[in-house]
Amino acid sequence: MKSYKKSFIIFGLIFLVIYIAFRFTYAWYMDPSSCKKCHQIEAYQASWKIIPT
Repeated sequence: MKSYKKSFIIFGLIFLVIYIAFRFTYAWYMDPSSCKKCHQIEAYQASWKIIPT
């Protein structure tokens, strides 16, 4: 019975680490300013801010 509890806790911790890593990377890549870190896109980023609604 104890091995099931230990396995469940380990699985939960691994899932939590993967989920948190996914959420941080998703939020970082969905921000247009993150593209500026590797690419020359100042003009494109400025045009994204002017998009009419």
